[in-house]
Amino acid sequence: MKITVLVVSISILMGLSGLMAQDNATLYSTYFNDGVKKSGEQNFPEAIELFNKALSLKPDYAEALFARGQCYLLSNERDKACFDFEQSKKLGLKQSDGYITKYCGKDSPGRTMKPSAIIQPK
Repeated sequence: MKITVLVVSISILMGLSGLMAQDNATLYSTYFNDGVKKSGEQNFPEAIELFNKALSLKPDYAEALFARGQCYLLSNERDKACFDFEQSKKLGLKQSDGYITKYCGKDSPGRTMKPSAIIQPK
């Protein structure tokens, strides 16, 4: 009897953890999509907050790092932006290379420019 209860309890817990993982995937995507919408509206503080929420659920979310980096860049927070671009590059997002080259190097041509538009990651 005790073994049956244990097996049933383990089965229930495993089922619940699967549902929680699925909810996290939906939730981090929702935060990311809402962040993209806010960044398109040029509401960068709110977009950054939403990207932070997505990244708290999925720290290796390269697209969210890149998008948050763009918001930081457009908010004149270049050091934070460059950190995010570097991290997204380490995670394999090739689009980060152009931003790093243009905005992040000591002698980068865009070092003193403020970018005017957000480019969505592919």
